[in-house]
Amino acid sequence: MQAIGHSGSIADVGHRLGVSKQAAHRTVEKPEEPRYARRQPSPVDRRRTVVVLIERGREALVLSGQALDRIGDEWAAEVGEQETAALGSALEAVVRRTKWAVSPGG
Repeated sequence: MQAIGHSGSIADVGHRLGVSKQAAHRTVEKPEEPRYARRQPSPVDRRRTVVVLIERGREALVLSGQALDRIGDEWAAEVGEQETAALGSALEAVVRRTKWAVSPGG
């Protein structure tokens, strides 16, 4: 769901994940099953389909962000704020240099 963001085409999801359009299609089917997302025609290009998180998916996205925040807090309590911040910065640098980079907002 993180790769879907708020919405995007299946090709966009594939690009964000660094996988083929076909693999992204299979990935999108999974969150769609428990009603986290839905596919709909693109409002700007009738040839494209976009994937949009629905309420349950948006709620799950918020909860996953909160869980990550708690993990960060636990790490900071264990090794310190500076070390945790340095780790975060290092991981962000790795992501920026790899195919897994995701544009802001999605």
